[in-house]
Amino acid sequence: MGLMKRVIIIFVLLFCVLGVSGCMNIFSGKSAYERMETYLEDKYGEKFTFLEAQGSYKISGSSTRCATFSSEKFPKAKDLYVYAREDDKGEYKFTDNYLKYLLGDEVEEYIANLVEPIYGKCKVFMLPDQQTLSDDYGADTTVKEMVSAGNLELAIFLNSDANFSTKDKDIEMLKSKLKENQIMTSLCLFYMNEPHYEAVDDENINTYYIDLDPKKDNRYKTVGLFFNNRSYEFYQNEWR
Repeated sequence: MGLMKRVIIIFVLLFCVLGVSGCMNIFSGKSAYERMETYLEDKYGEKFTFLEAQGSYKISGSSTRCATFSSEKFPKAKDLYVYAREDDKGEYKFTDNYLKYLLGDEVEEYIANLVEPIYGKCKVFMLPDQQTLSDDYGADTTVKEMVSAGNLELAIFLNSDANFSTKDKDIEMLKSKLKENQIMTSLCLFYMNEPHYEAVDDENINTYYIDLDPKKDNRYKTVGLFFNNRSYEFYQNEWR
């Protein structure tokens, strides 16, 4: 076989291997997503439906896969995330954020009970985010375990009667409450204008995150952004 023919054959083989592996899409990893679904159903004892693969984890060959699902209890859920991380033995380890849906109402009530002695009447919303909890947290997890398990993304809306002039003192009191209860959070705190407080609900809450600027949104007087760390100190502390 001539040298030129050998070069051509090697080139063609490399093209096939690299080209095919580089272009493989999520369908070649379908079994991983089926395993995610089985994992959820075994863990929580209800029916789940695969929605779509997420982000860079769509590419076949990645050791980590991420996908979204909906459930029987939360059919409209769009942010129910599951990660499957493949170890050296080819076994998948799964994590999910379903407890943020399953315990959402109870967590909101728990946080409201901490907030109301400081601010009075309020509305608390926990926003399910992409951060997942380890498989140690399952259907038998308590609210207390849930709130101290990892970062909670919270939106708190204060009634227009809340004392705006003491906001700096009050946020320090809230920080102490968070530390006492070992709660890590990314918190948006809204001082509402009349009559908009009563209108806040699950359906329109995302509209408050468009600008986070009271100069552009007259529904609230001010909004505070407060993110704490594992020492429960605010590393972001900002009024807008």
